[in-house]
Amino acid sequence: MTFTAVLENIARSTITTKIGEKLKTAKSISLSGLSRLGKGLISTHLCQQQTKPLLIVTATVEEATRWALQLQSMSWRVYLYQPLDTFPYEPAQIDLETAWTRIEILAELLAKPQHNLAIATTINALQPHLPSPQVFQKHSIYLNIGDSQSVKLLASALSRLGYEEVKEVKESKQWSRKGFSFEVFPVNRNQPVRLSCNRGTVEKIREFDPTNPKSFTDLSNIAIAPVDLHEFVAHKATLLHYLPKNFIVNLDEPEQCQSYGDRWYEAADELYQNQSQADTPKLHWDFAKCMTEAKKFQILQLTERSLKPKANIFDFASASIPIVPHQFDQIADLIGVVA
Repeated sequence: MTFTAVLENIARSTITTKIGEKLKTAKSISLSGLSRLGKGLISTHLCQQQTKPLLIVTATVEEATRWALQLQSMSWRVYLYQPLDTFPYEPAQIDLETAWTRIEILAELLAKPQHNLAIATTINALQPHLPSPQVFQKHSIYLNIGDSQSVKLLASALSRLGYEEVKEVKESKQWSRKGFSFEVFPVNRNQPVRLSCNRGTVEKIREFDPTNPKSFTDLSNIAIAPVDLHEFVAHKATLLHYLPKNFIVNLDEPEQCQSYGDRWYEAADELYQNQSQADTPKLHWDFAKCMTEAKKFQILQLTERSLKPKANIFDFASASIPIVPHQFDQIADLIGVVA
């Protein structure tokens, strides 16, 4: 099911036009009285109107998953970003599939994503749990068509990142060399890529299907993330540090996010206080600190509960009005007040 016609009608409505104008100057806007579907439709329209990508922050993974599934039907290219379930002072049990999905998302964010990208995640993604973007880039390979690239250095870099050299690339984490061309299956992509180099210059980048090498898609650039994940358990940065500044951040049900965040913070703080090593750095933030970082972006705060309209609060809840039969002037006045 798609919502193209619905979104077209929303684009013509007066209230969404007002919100769009307000969003051009306001850093934070609250939208209340909306169901989950309503939240998704209004958010999609506002982001499409301004050609901006979207980050949705929820209280739980279950809610983030529902958002991801819904946005897929609204022409978004959606990722579900799952931060670590453990606290920063506990041994991390890394699930490779989840970790590689996170790496795929981070690599795309640093490669200037397109405006149709949406990421659904939880409030824990705003906690420090990642290496800095500078460290991530240092341990990754970024190539664009036209870049100067030594064949020997590229082979050395792929080995350093943990990729296995094989005769024929069939699985993730493998690479092969055929003359001045390389085939690599990055852990952060669903298909391998072929890099064609000539005289030290990258001429072509093509993604292909290993079961049908003649089927390919031309790319203008590629990010190759490392196989070795030891660098990615460092707790220095949050997901927000990887977002380009044009992202709009949706905070879904702020009260629920704060309640969950407060409980997580209390548990993390208790573990921190019980640490035997006195020099252990503090790697957990309270909700206020998380919001301070989030407010560096444009924010939409979404609530199902109706709020009283104010300067930056728009309420979509339906309201009943007292009417007298055939008193159309009075009805019009009442509708004007409610609207």
